[in-house]
Amino acid sequence: LEPVAKGNGSKGKDVVKAFTELPQVAEVLAQGDTKGSIRLGDNLQVDLRVVDEDEFGAALQYFTGSKAHNVKVRGLARQMGLKINEYGVFKGKKKIAGKTEDEVYAALGLPLFEPELREDRGEVEAARAGRAKRGKLPKLVTLKDLKGEIHVHTEWSDGEGALEEVALQAKAAGCEYVALTDHSVTERIANGLSVERMWKKIEAVEALNKKRIGIEVFKAAEVDIRTGSSIIPTTCSKPSMSSWRRSTAGSSRPPTR
Repeated sequence: LEPVAKGNGSKGKDVVKAFTELPQVAEVLAQGDTKGSIRLGDNLQVDLRVVDEDEFGAALQYFTGSKAHNVKVRGLARQMGLKINEYGVFKGKKKIAGKTEDEVYAALGLPLFEPELREDRGEVEAARAGRAKRGKLPKLVTLKDLKGEIHVHTEWSDGEGALEEVALQAKAAGCEYVALTDHSVTERIANGLSVERMWKKIEAVEALNKKRIGIEVFKAAEVDIRTGSSIIPTTCSKPSMSSWRRSTAGSSRPPTR
């Protein structure tokens, strides 16, 4: 990870010091006035860069990348007689932008690109053409666009929370439906459900739906494909597998993973 922080002048050293003293730090790899590098307990390396406030936007844009996107943006800047780096956008020796990412892109006649679009896959060209044709960049999918969650575990296997608790959490997150996909019998290490327990869970989900708690709860399971392509135990005590298949049919939404 490469986080960027604001810290004008001597404050940069204080920011780096606080960074290297975080409780999650397992090892300090480097520590200076504007840079610090640590290793966390899970072996993840984190390199901090502290910049002045008027450089923050430029640094954030530069280190966010991707490299291909930045190369394209720098090329455009050269065509315009400008220079762009992690310190700002310059016209000759004069800095004309750098405080925010919006400001950096605006100096090049571009809109702010969401980080997910910065891949040099036509986003710069689309933005430039869009200004002339009043077009738009692709709209990203956000959390508010999601209608349901189709892979959630509960306390029935290796998850946390009862069926209703998990369902209500999904509802609170804005979901219209949720599929409770606890492990099946093949995942014993994850408290996978036996055929008998699976039926008990099915009955519990049906009882929960009858309460009409404001979200549709699907009966589902995370299953492993066995040798020979088998995914369901060949024996089942009660009721029959054919009746189970009928009970899960008929929904317009995907009930299983």
